[in-house]
Amino acid sequence: MAAGENPRQTAIRESHEELGLNVTIERLLAKVIFRGREQYYFLARVTGGHFGTGRGPEMTGKYPPERGTYTPVWMPLSTVEKIELFPPSIAELVSRAAESGWPDSAVEICLDE
Repeated sequence: MAAGENPRQTAIRESHEELGLNVTIERLLAKVIFRGREQYYFLARVTGGHFGTGRGPEMTGKYPPERGTYTPVWMPLSTVEKIELFPPSIAELVSRAAESGWPDSAVEICLDE
């Protein structure tokens, strides 16, 4: 998060920087605690922009190659469990949503135990 941002604001900014999309956040889906840090997963709706046109440093090669490369891809929700996604519990949540809808309230997952 940038200074002064809350998690929702960060998700909106990062969606634009990394994906080239303008989004509105509908609600929090999950909060994951991993190595003492909180990670937030939101249900968002695209309101504008063009997918794949992000200009953040991750997308424009401003980070050293050992940090990896980034290529945004759309994929059906039902295929998320077939890729290596961390934490696996988020992949399960997304995969279940493809079949039965998103959970009514946010899920909290603690991986520090």
